[in-house]
Amino acid sequence: MAAFQNDRYNSKSLENVDLEFAIRNRKILTPIEFKLTFPNENYEEYTKLYYEEKLHRFFDRYSSEKWFNEKSDSGMSSKQKILDNYEEFEHLNREILPVLNINQVINTRLKNNDGHYLIFKNLPPNYGIRDIIELLSRFEEIKDFSIAKTSFNQSYDRRVFLTLEQNTDKTDIIEKLRLQTLDRIEIEYFEITHKIITKSSWIDQKPSDLENLRRILEILNKQYRTDIKFESDNIDHFIIFLRYVFNYCYYCTKLYDSDIEMFYDCGDYHLRDNKVQTTIFDRKQRVLTMEKDFSFAQNQTLEKELEYHVTRESANIFSCTQCHRNFENTKNVVEHIKIQHEAFARQIGRCLESFKKFVTQIDINLLIHLDGIDNNFLPSFSVHESEGSAVKYDLPLIYSGNLKFKK
Repeated sequence: MAAFQNDRYNSKSLENVDLEFAIRNRKILTPIEFKLTFPNENYEEYTKLYYEEKLHRFFDRYSSEKWFNEKSDSGMSSKQKILDNYEEFEHLNREILPVLNINQVINTRLKNNDGHYLIFKNLPPNYGIRDIIELLSRFEEIKDFSIAKTSFNQSYDRRVFLTLEQNTDKTDIIEKLRLQTLDRIEIEYFEITHKIITKSSWIDQKPSDLENLRRILEILNKQYRTDIKFESDNIDHFIIFLRYVFNYCYYCTKLYDSDIEMFYDCGDYHLRDNKVQTTIFDRKQRVLTMEKDFSFAQNQTLEKELEYHVTRESANIFSCTQCHRNFENTKNVVEHIKIQHEAFARQIGRCLESFKKFVTQIDINLLIHLDGIDNNFLPSFSVHESEGSAVKYDLPLIYSGNLKFKK
C-alpha cells in the first residue's frame, strides 16, 4: 500500500498542477501544504493572487443583486444586538456553564427561546428585505422575523425565520402565507420547547483550540467594529461565549444571523464526541485563523482597471475595446479611454470604489467561503500536512486498467 502513497506524490497528476491552477481552485492551501506542493514558489504572492481572483469573481457575479447591497449595509444594525448579548453574558454565572462533551449531563439551556416558528427557504436573489417586510406586515400572527444571510454554497442562499404570536394556528397561517408568497419559496414549521437539544460531531479538544478561539474573537470584533474582550483559559467557556454573544458556533465553523437560526441548525449546544481526531476540522481552523492581507484592493487604481479594457493586437499595437482605435502602448489607450469614453471610465471608477468598500466589509462567513472551508473536503490537488499517515489512491491509474494485483 505504501507504493500507492509514493506514486501519488510522484505521479503526473501532481506534476501537472501548476500555480495558476492552485490560484483558480476553490480551496486555499496552508503554508505547509503550499511548500510541499510548490517548493519553489512564493506563498505570499500566491495568497495575494488567490484572494484577488476570488474577490473579483464574487463581486462581479453578485454585486448587482439586491441581497448583496442589503448584506453590506446590515453590519451596524447587528452591532447593538452583539453588545446587548455581551452585557447579558457578563451577568451569567460561569459555574453553571456546561462541559461540551457528549458524555456529560447538561441541565442548563443556553437561552430561553421557547416558541413557535416558521422558516422561509429558497428565497430568490431579487427578493429583498423590503419585499419581505411588505409581505409580513400584512399578518398580525407574525411577531418578529430575522433574515439569515449566511449560506453561500454554489449560489447565495437565504432563509427567513418567523416568530409566531402565541396561540397562532400554524395550519391557518401557513395557508395564508402560501397564497401570498412565490411558488418556489418553501415554508416549514418548527417549535422550541423546554427540552435541551444538542448536536454532536466527531471532534476532540486540543490546546490549540484556545488560540483559535482568541483569533476568531479578533475577526468578529473587526467585523462588527467592537472591542469585546473575554479572559478565560477554559475552552468550553470560550466556545459558549462566542455562541452566546456573536451566534458563532466553533464546531460548525459558522456565524449565524440569529440565535433562532443557530438553534435550528445545531440546538442549544454543539458537543464533542471524542471519537476521532478530525483532520478536516483542524485544517478549517488553521485556514480560518491565518492572517489575511487584502491591502491589494485599496492599492488598485482606475488606470490599472482600465488596462483590462485594452487589447494587444501585436507587439506594438494596442487597441481600445470601446472603439477599436489603435495606439502604440497601453498607457496611451488608457488616457484615450479616460478622455474619449469619459462616461465609461466614470462607471469603472464607481465600480472600483464599490469593490474597495466591499473588501472592507468581508465577514467571517464570506472568509470561510473564499477559503473553501465551507464543506468537509480536503483540496485534492496538493500534498496535505497529514499525508504521512494517510493512504492515497491514484484514481486515474486505478481506472486506467494498468494496475495488476497478484493473488
